[in-house]
Amino acid sequence: MMMSMVLWMNLMAAPPTETYTVEQLLQAIRLVESGDEPSAVGDGGKAIGCYQIWRVYWIDSGIPGTYQDCYDRDYSTRVVRAYWKRYATKRRLGREPTLEDLARIHNGGPNGYKKQSTIKYWRKIQEMLKRISCSIETSLIVPSYSVGACLNRSEAKAFLAANPAGPSRTNLAEVLSERWLTKPSCSSPACGTMS
Repeated sequence: MMMSMVLWMNLMAAPPTETYTVEQLLQAIRLVESGDEPSAVGDGGKAIGCYQIWRVYWIDSGIPGTYQDCYDRDYSTRVVRAYWKRYATKRRLGREPTLEDLARIHNGGPNGYKKQSTIKYWRKIQEMLKRISCSIETSLIVPSYSVGACLNRSEAKAFLAANPAGPSRTNLAEVLSERWLTKPSCSSPACGTMS
């Protein structure tokens, strides 16, 4: 418990950042595409697996196996990474690819990074990345207690100051419930609302 609080306090002292990893991006894509469900089938049967991979995408990736292997999360992650390695390159884009480029290429094909139609998808991915980050921060406060929301930095500092012995399920739930009642207009995951 003390280690979690130390990690949380270190996190609280760090400046806010919008930097995410490729691993977090992959998780966000899985969650947006299928709820991270490996057996998902979408787009009228044209997309399969947790990344909702189309047959042409799978072929373009060049990964050996069968299209049905895309139901396996590890295999389909390799497919996505290979697709990005082929299409999300500095040479093709004329600059270093960003996470936005990767997500939009996943959604819109090789030129998805410049299609207007993939901007809405990128916004969904950004929101999911914030939720993923938020849930990581919340788990540092209370390991093994999923609350579906997180505290902003000033709220977390106040919460920890008011609970020097460490957080508990009850007092964290009270803080979050109070915030939900007092900030109903906020729809950001950082405000603690669930949408």
